[in-house]
Amino acid sequence: MAIATVNPYANTGDQMTVRECVALLAETERPVSETTLKRWIKESGIPTERHGRPVYVSFSDVLVLHAEAVDRNN
Repeated sequence: MAIATVNPYANTGDQMTVRECVALLAETERPVSETTLKRWIKESGIPTERHGRPVYVSFSDVLVLHAEAVDRNN
């Protein structure tokens, strides 16, 4: 019989690691490096969460940052 365990770090909403965000943005016409994305997150004050080692951030917030950066560069 299997025992169900509770994951204390259940991922809810659109929380993703910074690396996962970078991987998804790499598929766009304007990819961004992990270092740059971390700098944008820090400068904008977007809330982050840490569950163990990885840092999680809202992908919706990252998309807004990315769109603003693209607009500034056009």
